[in-house]
Amino acid sequence: VRAKITNNFASLPVVIHIISAAIYTLVGALQFAPAIRRLRPALHRWTGRLILPFGLAAATTGLWMTLSYPPAPEYDAIVGLFRLLFGSLMLASLALGLAARAQQAQARWRHPRRAVGRAAQR
Repeated sequence: VRAKITNNFASLPVVIHIISAAIYTLVGALQFAPAIRRLRPALHRWTGRLILPFGLAAATTGLWMTLSYPPAPEYDAIVGLFRLLFGSLMLASLALGLAARAQQAQARWRHPRRAVGRAAQR
């Protein structure tokens, strides 16, 4: 019974990775459509917010599997290094996007206060 539980747990990152990467890829393709960005900016923003956790899950589980699963015999060590490189870059780019989004939100709150402060100085 323990071996079955261990095997089921070992397949959990694979399942999470496949589902999250599929959603991230399919919905993320909408982010590159200029017509959607121009005609439906709210949809563009909504899909961007939707795919962020799926991208984080795909990158994290991909790195997890690269580091914890034994490599397939037909792959060289360079394949593992590329997986680590691109998974880390994906995770970093998503984190930078999240930080930029947070900075934009903070800037929206900062500008009205600055305008009120300048008006009060006059």
